[in-house]
Amino acid sequence: MKKKVAIISVASYPRIGGMTTWMDKIASSLVEEGFDVRFYAIIEEYDEKIFQGKYEVVPVITSMEYPKVLGQYIPKLIRWTKLNLYFLFNDNWLKNCDAIISDMTPGVCSLAFRLKKRLKKPNIVVFGGDIFYETKNQFYANYLHKLLGKIFRESNAIIVDGYDHKENLIKRGVNESKIKILPNGVNLNLYCENPDPKLFSEYLKSNGINAEGVKVILFFGRLVEENGVDLIPDMVKDMHNSLCIIIGKGVLDDKLKKRIKEEKLNILLTGVVDKELLISALGFADVCLFPFRKIAGISQVLSEAMACGKAIVTTKTGAIDSLIQNNESGFLCDVENIQEIRSVLLKLLEDRELRLKIGAQARKIIEESWDLEVIKKEYAELVNSIII
Repeated sequence: MKKKVAIISVASYPRIGGMTTWMDKIASSLVEEGFDVRFYAIIEEYDEKIFQGKYEVVPVITSMEYPKVLGQYIPKLIRWTKLNLYFLFNDNWLKNCDAIISDMTPGVCSLAFRLKKRLKKPNIVVFGGDIFYETKNQFYANYLHKLLGKIFRESNAIIVDGYDHKENLIKRGVNESKIKILPNGVNLNLYCENPDPKLFSEYLKSNGINAEGVKVILFFGRLVEENGVDLIPDMVKDMHNSLCIIIGKGVLDDKLKKRIKEEKLNILLTGVVDKELLISALGFADVCLFPFRKIAGISQVLSEAMACGKAIVTTKTGAIDSLIQNNESGFLCDVENIQEIRSVLLKLLEDRELRLKIGAQARKIIEESWDLEVIKKEYAELVNSIII
């Protein structure tokens, strides 16, 4: 009889981002390893086509309208109270599951913790961002951090993707034995070495862009300050015979568009593209640039680009230095050091042999330690270890 695992998360499609992909990988991996998985997607909209054929999804729609007079926090309280009542009293499948997995956002992990206590089920929290840092300016931060600390200390296991997360949790009293560092894994068949660039080349031509003979710098991810996307124009400005391509969306979208137009920069914003086109873009690119200001753990865009054999220029933040060895499998620069990053980019663009050497070493590291085929078995082992 299959063991049943309930996954509860706000990080689910159609949202984009690293945490969404990670939760999807966990769910898919457990299904492939023989578990019966039900994914409770706490979302504002639902598209059945997105989930079709992967695993069972129960959409829990949270879109609600409230009078502005109630402010920001009362609607949140009402919404999560309704969600708690739904999960505690309205779902028999949960009562019969063998384990509960949740993301680390406050509403979700506190809900999962209540279910753990009430239903007496073991639980795992997937810790993908520094929730303590992200909520430090909330007026109720002290209370929230105490609550989160209690939840994490009493959870059966916590999955993190970097040593910085582990150190942070240990400082907050979490038993080290409960914390498992697990990369979110890369499908090495999908993110293959040197992907075919033809599809992306055709995409550019269909948009009136001829990129033949130019060197291509690629960024993909969320367009937010934490990712340093607003620094990219200064890093690539007036760089001869080059084109910078930025794939993704976010709050900096309009700001970037305005600057690119006003200064006539050789930067192309594509918005969000599908996975097939993104992988082709990786094959088309000469160098990948990720000028992070602050991240926690290891961003999956790094491992995906490395899997495709790309030379990467990024920054010394999060736990990136546990993945990339400077000058050997990529380049690590100081945060916000525009001139240093620009210098490394120029060096790479001018030296094809160096790009190939760095890219080959990057691919080797992902093959050895980040293969999803291996990591999915570790997910299964961890779930089995907490089931009594």
